[in-house]
Amino acid sequence: MKPKYCSKCGKTLTPEGKCKFCKTNENSLQGVFAKIKAFILKLTNKMGIGSTSGQDALNVFEKNKKIIPDITSQNDQEAPIKQYDIAKLRSRILCKYADGRLQITNKRVIFRASGTSPVGAVTLHHEFSTEEIAGIEIKKTNRVSFLNIVLGIILTALISSPVYSMFYSFNTSHAVPATILGYFLIVGLLVPFFMLKKMFWIKLCSLSAALGIILGLADLTAKAVDYMFGRSLFDLTDGIAGIIILVWIFNMILVSLVPDLRICIKTKSAGDAMQIRRKTFSLFKQPEEHTGFSEVLPWKDTTKAIKEIGAIIDDIQTMGDLAIDKWKEN
Repeated sequence: MKPKYCSKCGKTLTPEGKCKFCKTNENSLQGVFAKIKAFILKLTNKMGIGSTSGQDALNVFEKNKKIIPDITSQNDQEAPIKQYDIAKLRSRILCKYADGRLQITNKRVIFRASGTSPVGAVTLHHEFSTEEIAGIEIKKTNRVSFLNIVLGIILTALISSPVYSMFYSFNTSHAVPATILGYFLIVGLLVPFFMLKKMFWIKLCSLSAALGIILGLADLTAKAVDYMFGRSLFDLTDGIAGIIILVWIFNMILVSLVPDLRICIKTKSAGDAMQIRRKTFSLFKQPEEHTGFSEVLPWKDTTKAIKEIGAIIDDIQTMGDLAIDKWKEN
């Protein structure tokens, strides 16, 4: 019987369709998405867009691999100590993504980012001797993403416009029941904003729908003021519209803020050994050394790496190979 391979990592599957290496079940919903992704990768390779083929195309992100010894050759008397999943690199406009990992051995500090782009696999590899490293600087901050602002405005327009048109199109004689219905819907749409932790894009979708409802009701009640009732309902709707607009603006500020990671490893000689930072554009000065990606985001081990990397390098330089047992991963 011909063996089947995991769509996620490329390893051999069990007869039940499960992968022991990455715990993927090909028969589950996650497995279906993995198969779709694998099919798209194979299709782009056949079209000549991608530069990888076979099982390599399924693991361009080098998941569950150690830089040494799985990817890079090991030097004499070199022992891997720790590896961190430290950064996510992406350029959304160019559809370019990579996973960045940093590994420390008793001889080298290695940063490697591997991923994919519309024209094939992407690889970024830096390595330096631990003896030459004088210090390390890691900055984990937030910045304003103008791309997120543009996407947020477009998403709001796409969601709120049809909702606005639907409520505004009610006949003025139905303004009161339409307003009551709209109020109930707005309360339900505001629940995600207060109940969900983070998930700012989902909150933006619900707020956009609520914004479309309340603006439609505001214009509807404005038409109906002289038709059947006084200004009290119109004033109430107008006030609620102002509150929702303020909440939407606040959520847009949260959506526009994205994490930003910068790693700078300094050498004992002049200059920096390694600059892991996003690509910036400026009309007034030359851009500094960068990864070629427009965004460098923290990953799951970033906080842990900030605490440990400096201490590990210092122990290696002072204790030598005795630091291996102290810091080596289980």
